[in-house]
Amino acid sequence: MIGRRAAIAGAGCAVAGAARAAALPVPPGHRLGFDVMRRGSKIGEHAVTFEVAGAAVGVWVTAEIALHLGPIRIFHYQHHSVELWREGTVGSIQSRTDDDGSTEVMTALHSQAGLAVEGTRVPRFMAPPGTVPGSHWNRAMLERPFLNTQDGRLMRVTVTPAGSEPVPVAGGMLAVNRFRLRGDIELETWYDLSDTWAGLRFTAKDGSEVSYRRTAPLG
Repeated sequence: MIGRRAAIAGAGCAVAGAARAAALPVPPGHRLGFDVMRRGSKIGEHAVTFEVAGAAVGVWVTAEIALHLGPIRIFHYQHHSVELWREGTVGSIQSRTDDDGSTEVMTALHSQAGLAVEGTRVPRFMAPPGTVPGSHWNRAMLERPFLNTQDGRLMRVTVTPAGSEPVPVAGGMLAVNRFRLRGDIELETWYDLSDTWAGLRFTAKDGSEVSYRRTAPLG
């Protein structure tokens, strides 16, 4: 983890800002883990790992999904991103995605002028004030402008509360609040009663339902 801690230190740490860093929804154990499920079978994993150093928080996201027809792999998706936050504000985002052979990248960097964003599908632009990455672990994305961390697009969605219900997690069921996103993306995302990301579900291109089942923390 040396490289990660060095990256966080480079974001600029200050003890006075530690309270604001702690206010971010960093889960117990500094990790969120999910099994990606489709038609009752596991097809991948998604993990979010956190490092906290004073006022700085580093967030590492990794996701991998693969579909097979017998022994033949017919689809593969791999995503890696790094977010660096300081005093509750995102300082930078970097990502690289292999979407079944198509490579996409995006970067965002905070400056006095704002958050400068550039990605595979978008030329360089300044994001609106308060913009956050749309990586789901931070519930603030439901209330602010957010970026597609795969290609850099500013997402336009309507967020609607969709009720509360228990959802399956590793080892049992977990009470969650559900939110429906409609617009540039169509999905439901869930947060447990401590506002920690608990999972999501969406409809894949082939019409099948894909969902995330949380494995850590178990709740």
